[in-house]
Amino acid sequence: PMDLEVHNLDPTPQVDRYSEEDCSRPNYTCESNALVQMIPMGTIILIYVFIAGGASMLLRNVANEKQNRMIEILMTSVDPSQMFTGKIIGLGIASLIPTLVWVGTSFALLQVGGGTLNLPQEFTLPLSFLIGWLFFFMLGYALYASLMAGVGALAPNLKEANQAIGLIMLPMVIGYMLS
Repeated sequence: PMDLEVHNLDPTPQVDRYSEEDCSRPNYTCESNALVQMIPMGTIILIYVFIAGGASMLLRNVANEKQNRMIEILMTSVDPSQMFTGKIIGLGIASLIPTLVWVGTSFALLQVGGGTLNLPQEFTLPLSFLIGWLFFFMLGYALYASLMAGVGALAPNLKEANQAIGLIMLPMVIGYMLS
């Protein structure tokens, strides 16, 4: 036999905490403040710019080393997978530094200068938002940097490597346009 438990629900409707008037977190539904609505789009733009900048820096570096025949000297002492992994990690850290500066500055400005920026008093930028942003930045950088390093290694010179950037960046641009 089944044991069913009866729940008496309160007949008064509950107010949705995150309604369209609520501007305490970044979202598109806050109709009273345009700046709060723009935070998600701004983060997408920052991710795009930093990933594209870091990955294209890696492409230029690999293509220049190949064109200058420096890569042949490096290949005598290092395994190719170690070299590309080192390049991706090293230039990833180099592109993560300005990213952290921008994100940290933005976080500090939103915490301290909310009144100056005409943000609602109750607005907070959750730490999980920043952690998620950095997580997606690192995943996107790993994907696009490895693609750019591969194109830089395959292209005979920097000019032809630059022509392939459009094809690699097309999925990211389409994702940005659809958001």
